[in-house]
Amino acid sequence: MTGEWEAIIGLEVHVQLCTHSKLFSSSAVIVQAEPNAQTDAWSSGQPGVLPRLNEQAVALAVRAGLATGCRIEPLSLFARKHYFYADLPRGYQITQHEHPLCREGTLEFPLGERLHTCSIERIHIEEDTGKSIHRGESSLIDYNRASTPLIEIVTRPGLRTPDEAAACFRELRQVLVAAGITDGNLQDGSMRCDANVSVRRRGENAFRNRVEVKNLNSFRFVRDALAWEIQRQIAAWESGEMVWQETRSWDENAQITRLLRRKEKSADYRYLPEPDLPPLSLSADWISQQTGQLPELPAASRARLMTMGLSFDESVQLVQADGLLELLDAALPSGAQPVALFHLINALVTPALHQGLATLQNTKLVTANAVIPASALGELQLLIQQQVISHAIAKQVWELMLREGGSPAEHMTRHGLHTVRDIAALQKIVAEVVAQYPEEVARYRAGKVALLGFLVGKAMKATAGKADPRLLSELLQNMPDPSENS
Repeated sequence: MTGEWEAIIGLEVHVQLCTHSKLFSSSAVIVQAEPNAQTDAWSSGQPGVLPRLNEQAVALAVRAGLATGCRIEPLSLFARKHYFYADLPRGYQITQHEHPLCREGTLEFPLGERLHTCSIERIHIEEDTGKSIHRGESSLIDYNRASTPLIEIVTRPGLRTPDEAAACFRELRQVLVAAGITDGNLQDGSMRCDANVSVRRRGENAFRNRVEVKNLNSFRFVRDALAWEIQRQIAAWESGEMVWQETRSWDENAQITRLLRRKEKSADYRYLPEPDLPPLSLSADWISQQTGQLPELPAASRARLMTMGLSFDESVQLVQADGLLELLDAALPSGAQPVALFHLINALVTPALHQGLATLQNTKLVTANAVIPASALGELQLLIQQQVISHAIAKQVWELMLREGGSPAEHMTRHGLHTVRDIAALQKIVAEVVAQYPEEVARYRAGKVALLGFLVGKAMKATAGKADPRLLSELLQNMPDPSENS
């Protein structure tokens, strides 16, 4: 924030864990199942059914804490959080309250040209609720989601701008996806962010009432909702109005937040110890085993890429793009230079993905008619490095690979794609370009050096993009001036 006001922002991120079954029962977790197809006596709230804790969920929750630098508590407790909604049939949710599993973590996240830090207060395990589906004046309940294993990650209120909050949420997703803790699918609700925000005049120490903006499922929504809510609160305080502690939702179409309800306090939830679950006790050896299950995390990936020669911005860009780091790593054994390979991915692969021409599946690009392994991409870059083909020809080869699959070498042979480096042939083309564009040549010789690119382009067009552009540039720069022979 600028001016005399500053924002105080904290995040509460709900993360669906990648488990096979639910948190307290053996029902499968299948996101796209038909409504109520994956329910059971526990998740539908039948009386007399006891919870049985899912060990896989505990392991993933511990790994989430380790991945974010948290202290793992050897003893944590479950509690009942009482509130009454149609999608919570027992009238309470099992969660962790005063004694969570993980405490006091730190997350570094990139924003702009440097790293920022966010402090994590706690991570606790809880079960998800069912889902209400509203159709006109009727409401339906789907209990498929009920008792799905979640962790809630609560940051301290140390973020100051909407951009920081969005960047923190993005990094958190990348860390958890890299660690195999969640699939990170925001649209399906695998991660949902609640953003708490208040404002105060600069120099104030006390916190004013905060507002919680619920269920933000994209980085852009986090940024835009907070930006609007901050301005709303500032305007209210400056006009003498009270900003109430309340829960609001983000209306993307109207680009405003809307009131849902006045905010409950902890006492309103009536937290009580969970009598049907014993304390969760974890040994130091078991926690150490979970540490060994963690793969390379985004911060380490960025550091590794920078040792390969990529810039900070390039390493951030590559790590943030789902699957592209794995694609680059799989292509490197070909001998392709890492920075050049990164630029090739940017120039060819990223547009193909954005245009829907291909999808990325386990370090392979899959199109309607072909599968392109990472090794073929590395081979293509190596041919450029070895000056066997130009970038222009590489693009033609790539387009053929997208349509037909196959290796770069196969297409070069089949379609006669190669770089022309015959000096005599290129000199003839240069002479034709000079004769065809005498005015541009004269202006280039008079000092308009930018016209060299124009002349090289015309010569490249005459060779259907097959000429070596560097050779053409050298020949054009050294072309004889007829006036010197007169």
